[in-house]
Amino acid sequence: MAKRRKLLVWGGALAVSAALALLIVTGHYQCPIYATFGVPCAGCGMTRAGWALLRLDFGAAFTLNPSIYLLLAAGVVAGISALRGKKGRRLYRDIHFYMAVCMAIIIVWLVRMFTMFPDQYPMVVNQHSLLVRLLRG
Repeated sequence: MAKRRKLLVWGGALAVSAALALLIVTGHYQCPIYATFGVPCAGCGMTRAGWALLRLDFGAAFTLNPSIYLLLAAGVVAGISALRGKKGRRLYRDIHFYMAVCMAIIIVWLVRMFTMFPDQYPMVVNQHSLLVRLLRG
């Protein structure tokens, strides 16, 4: 069973690496919510924040989406929990753990929407979104 856990953790790391490699090859990806409605979602800027972390630019990562730190911490905690197996609490299987992480990300998004939207980058209106173009006629 311990081999299976390690295989799942390494498989997950490989899947994330493959997704990042695909982003490098294909170029920039725009959030469907931002492209359609013109408002940033809770995950907007997360990829750019991840790239900023890889460049060790912690300030830029925080500016783009501070939730990247929540996601990173949750990933580390879940990974350690998976590797520890029966020795510790199995957070990687606990739906409440993931719900708490999602709620924290939504709270960060709401705070940013109330304090930064629509004037402060990166929480700006997409003037080229489908909804904005339809409303303008």
